[in-house]
Amino acid sequence: MKKKIFGVILAAGAGNRLKKYYKPKGTLKIKNNLSILDNIINNFKCNKISKFQIITGYKSNLLKYPKINKNYNKKWNSSNMITSLVCAENILKKYPTIVSYSDIYYEQSAVSKLIKCSGDIAICYYSKWKSLWKKRFEDPLVDAETFRINKNSYLTEIGGMPRTIKEIEGQYMGVIFFKPSGWKKIRHLISKHRFLIELSVTELLSFAIKNNIKIKAIKYDNLFYEIDTNTDLKVMRKKLKNVKIS
Repeated sequence: MKKKIFGVILAAGAGNRLKKYYKPKGTLKIKNNLSILDNIINNFKCNKISKFQIITGYKSNLLKYPKINKNYNKKWNSSNMITSLVCAENILKKYPTIVSYSDIYYEQSAVSKLIKCSGDIAICYYSKWKSLWKKRFEDPLVDAETFRINKNSYLTEIGGMPRTIKEIEGQYMGVIFFKPSGWKKIRHLISKHRFLIELSVTELLSFAIKNNIKIKAIKYDNLFYEIDTNTDLKVMRKKLKNVKIS
């Protein structure tokens, strides 16, 4: 019998780069009454993921999903996303789990691709990152990070400062698939190297591959948006204005 897949959404952060918005970024409206979190939850449900957990922190009372289990990260204001990830350990160590950031727009195909992946850790990467970056920044190298994979689609580099476009083969999206065996490797790494708890997920992934943990990189080329700033929000809403979202 196939093991049930869970969904975890990391929504504890305050999102300080988004000016004049004093709510969790996941509550931002994509269009009409559909929020970013609503879209992520719909992506999960379309892939028959019916069990969820939202890791909350900043203004958690505004995340009004009464039928979804919430897990409050008490250290949200003084920690990074790895702490939120560890908050979901009760799920990660038992079930195959899709973990998603809460400030990104993507389609259900990203979740589907990860579920079908054979690896015990896999991430989605956005192959059309350059066109998106040109809308966000005058120089595509601004704020972008190195991302390289080998011929077998395993991650070989992530999170560095690129000197040329050739060092960026895609953009890490913030959607990860862990099998319990994969989480066990990551959890062991965090336990052994306590400084990792203070880092970003990207830095954790970089450290993991340097310690010979294999991470599959799955190509995604449908619509994707990362909302860090008001400009990002404007770009996303303009593009999605005439897009039908199921």
